[in-house]
Amino acid sequence: MHLVIMAWLFVIGTMSLTMSSVLAGLAFFAGAGVAPVALYAWLKLRRPARAQCCSSAWTAAMTAMPAAISSDCFAVSSGSGRRCRLGIRSATAT
Repeated sequence: MHLVIMAWLFVIGTMSLTMSSVLAGLAFFAGAGVAPVALYAWLKLRRPARAQCCSSAWTAAMTAMPAAISSDCFAVSSGSGRRCRLGIRSATAT
């Protein structure tokens, strides 16, 4: 992706050299070159922090679940053929 960004800045830079004035060239380079690259960099740098935040929140939620919910609540009980609700053990579960 770095190559694409460098190529984009090169093309925008050469286009800004053809502008009628130096101020127009600088404004074009800032608006069409630096601004999109800065937005892309901001989004890329923001994503790992957000993923870290969400992953730690998920881990905290999973460790805070009550111990009363056991694995046999999710299994089909042998006698009834239906699933147990969360936190309620089946009468036929062993």
